[in-house]
Amino acid sequence: MVLFTCRDLGMDCSFETTGTTESEIIKKFGDHAGSAHNMPVLTADVIFKVKKAIKK
Repeated sequence: MVLFTCRDLGMDCSFETTGTTESEIIKKFGDHAGSAHNMPVLTADVIFKVKKAIKK
């Protein structure tokens, strides 16, 4: 199980999600980021930061 929160990226947001793989977390964050943070596309830099922030 892996865990990710927006707070881990320094965002003032209570979103958190769990999953079984990094890919699953990135997909869930991408869906959230599009609607909550006006980020319809995740850049390579954001994906890198998300991967570093995921807790295993």
